[in-house]
Amino acid sequence: VIITDSGKEMSAIRNADTLAVEKRIVLTPGADSAIYDKAANVYYIVTGGKDVGMSTAELDAINPDTGAKLGSIVFHDNHVEALDIDPTSNKLYINLTQTNKLAVVDRKAMKVLAVWPVPEAQQNAMVAIDPQQHRLYVVCRAPGKVVVLDADNGHLIDTQAAPLRADQVQYDAAAHRLYVPGGEGWMGIYDTSDANHLKLIEKVPTAPGAKTGLLLPRRHRLFLAASPGDTGALAKLLVFDVN
Repeated sequence: VIITDSGKEMSAIRNADTLAVEKRIVLTPGADSAIYDKAANVYYIVTGGKDVGMSTAELDAINPDTGAKLGSIVFHDNHVEALDIDPTSNKLYINLTQTNKLAVVDRKAMKVLAVWPVPEAQQNAMVAIDPQQHRLYVVCRAPGKVVVLDADNGHLIDTQAAPLRADQVQYDAAAHRLYVPGGEGWMGIYDTSDANHLKLIEKVPTAPGAKTGLLLPRRHRLFLAASPGDTGALAKLLVFDVN
C-alpha cells in the first residue's frame, strides 16, 4: 500500500497487512492527489504548490514496488489538483487550478501535449474521464459546477450545478453514473448516458464534510467519509447502495 503525505519523506510504501513502513518515497514536499495506472504499474503523485510555499507544482511518476521516481513534470501553477488517466491511450488529464486550466499529458513520455481553459467556472479540482464517449467531467468549486469537455479537443459540451466544497468525484462508466459529494451536505448524482447532455437526476442528503469517498461498482456500494473539520462533531462513514 502506498500512502502519500505532504512531507518530503512522509510518503511511504507500507505492508498491506500490518501497515508497517517498508520504504520511504522521497518526493518534493506537498504530496496530495494521486492515481495508479494498473496496466503500466506506475503511480502518479502531485507534489509542491502553495501549501508548502512553492510557486510551482510537480507530477511525479513512481514505481510502486521500489519507490523509485521514473519521471516528473513541473507545472508553473502553485495549485494543481486531481487527475485521471485514459485507459485506452497514454493520456493523463490534470487540473491546473490556479490558472483555471486542464493539462493533457502523455504519461508514458511525461510531457505536456496541450493545455485547455476550463470555462463557465473556476477552481477546477476534480476530473473523471469516460473514454468510450470521449468526455471529461471536470468538477469546479466556484461556483459548484460540473463542466463537460470533449476529451479530444477540450471543447465545452455542457454544464450542470454541483455541490459546494466537493473534493472527489466517482464515476461508473458502465452504468453512466457520476457521483459528486460536497462538503455542504449533499451529493449530486448525474446521468451521463447522453454524451452531449449531462443530467442531474438526484440530490442525495449526506452530512456536512462528506466530500471524499470510494465507489465499488461491482458491490453496488458507495462510501463517503464525513470529516468534522472544526465543528467538533464526530467523524462518520456513510454507506450507500447504488444501482
